Amino acid sequence: MILVLPSPTIVRLTQRVISFAEDIVVDPAPLAVVLTAIPVEYKAVLEHLLDVREEVHSAGTIFTVGRSRHGPWRIVLARTGQGNSSAAVLTERAIASYEPDMALFVGVAGRLHTDLELGDVVVAKKIYAIHSGKENDAGFQPRPTGWHLDHGCLQRAEQIAGSGAWTRARIGDRRANAKAVVRAIASGEVVLDSVKSSLARLCETRYDDAAAIEMEGAGAAVASHLNDGLPMVVIRGISDYADSRKEETDRKGWQEQASRNAAAFAATLLTESVPTRRAASPGAVRALEADLLSGNVDEQIAAAKALGSGRYENAVAVLKRGFHEIFDPEVTVRIVEALGRLGTTAALDALRALSPRYPIERLVIESALEAWQEQFD
Repeated sequence: MILVLPSPTIVRLTQRVISFAEDIVVDPAPLAVVLTAIPVEYKAVLEHLLDVREEVHSAGTIFTVGRSRHGPWRIVLARTGQGNSSAAVLTERAIASYEPDMALFVGVAGRLHTDLELGDVVVAKKIYAIHSGKENDAGFQPRPTGWHLDHGCLQRAEQIAGSGAWTRARIGDRRANAKAVVRAIASGEVVLDSVKSSLARLCETRYDDAAAIEMEGAGAAVASHLNDGLPMVVIRGISDYADSRKEETDRKGWQEQASRNAAAFAATLLTESVPTRRAASPGAVRALEADLLSGNVDEQIAAAKALGSGRYENAVAVLKRGFHEIFDPEVTVRIVEALGRLGTTAALDALRALSPRYPIERLVIESALEAWQEQFD
């Protein structure tokens, strides 16, 4: 029997594969502030974080800092408590402390549109501050203030909602037929639990395009707006019908289910997004593509690592081309690692479509896909 020992290159690459799961952060990574109001919402987002640690800031504010399971994003998570006022203050404090690339408010809401079911997700296309107005002899006269979702975030949210890609990121039990929509949301100062109340009539007559009602989105939106228009995305899972059955749906665990669905959508939105403040120019992408195809191993490895940072809109296409045209496994392994770090739908589809030419390539592709899948098991 002839014993064939692995070459030093194969040994080195195998060791790299073994440590693949730990090597998923590329600095500087984009950063998102994620706000929640109540413990069940906070817990749902926390399930999507790794390497979690606590940071205490001024006035004792506690931030939970970690990184996303699903891509290169760093995450700062905090609880604001209920109400728009506290949401505005804590959102402002988080933005000032961390200077994020994006902010999100993730949690539950009551349903206003009857085509929605428990567990469905509503992304706020527009947020109404419904308690802004004037009270006179004729009653309450609304003077609503509204905030629109950033165009880039709107486009990406609609794409994710339409494709259903967010359901892949759902941790734990999932309702198979849950859907996501991008519609207006009403944000007030009270919990709505009646279809006969004056607030219910107000929503029906003056804010009929609002699909859900909640208590923090307006505060978070104004704080974000005052910080150079930082993108703020409000994502809500439907946990009750806003019709006197709230205690019943809460007992059945719908706050947890709705929170998990909203958190899954938020995680997917971040993974699929390239933050405007960090997005590289088309020229920079072309320069990296030239380096990747240059034939210089050091430049190729550096280019692959950069393309996995989440800063380049066309990174997946460039990495795919590099894998097909480069036959040095030391470089192609780095390309696979970069696709795994990105974790976007396009990157995962590309990984599945790659045709490995060497055993080490097959091994690292399988490792990347298994590492991604294990995040949700």
